[in-house]
Amino acid sequence: MAQTLFTTVQLNSASAANIYVKVGFVPAKIELLNLTQLQTPTATNGYKAIWQQGMAAGSAIVTGFYSVATTPAVALADKTSYISSGGITLLNPLGSEQGQYGAVVSGFTNASSGVITVDSTLAAGITAGCVIRVSLVADNQSSAVSLNGDYYVASVTATTITLGTAPAGTWPFPLLPASTSSSSVYISGGVVTLLQNANATTPNPPHNIYSDVPTWYNEAIQGFTIGTSTFANATYSATVGDIILVSAWDAMTP
Repeated sequence: MAQTLFTTVQLNSASAANIYVKVGFVPAKIELLNLTQLQTPTATNGYKAIWQQGMAAGSAIVTGFYSVATTPAVALADKTSYISSGGITLLNPLGSEQGQYGAVVSGFTNASSGVITVDSTLAAGITAGCVIRVSLVADNQSSAVSLNGDYYVASVTATTITLGTAPAGTWPFPLLPASTSSSSVYISGGVVTLLQNANATTPNPPHNIYSDVPTWYNEAIQGFTIGTSTFANATYSATVGDIILVSAWDAMTP
């Protein structure tokens, strides 16, 4: 069945950073339009990017503005180019990457700041400042508080996740505390999945405007990343506040 996604994100990072878009299917074509730049064009800033099936990961066809000397003034014209890195990259295109389902848990401490040991934080896309969900952990049920639940991440290493207290407004639902001292004791199992990336978008999370279904959950969901060079001659730090219309279509969409 043909599937499509239309949503908007706002660039609100103070520095260049990838934006993750989870769409629930493997896109065959992705189009990004910088609505802010289209309304108020600025020289050297990009406003459109396209990726489609067959193009290399991290690439994109980008269109931006550039100045053209005219008489008696200076006008803006379009300039289209191809970028081979920092563009658009599919997440888990074959459904085989670890980040598809999360990081595998092998330990969970009972401490004032709980620490989760996993096989790889990088593969699951888990970084400091993100919100995660711990599920499928078997604990000894010695406490009414299970280790399974949603947490804020204070810091990470290659194989550990240290829990923290989320700043106000980070997440719309209650999170478990960083301290797991009063929680049940870890026995075995468990998976950590990414609920919200540290580079959160506004609205947060992005929604499918047709179904109002949140698209940030990382539970066997395919998607893509918008890289820092996606818009020609522009980085996110140079376009904070810009609204991006995100469109994606699967291979069966006419």
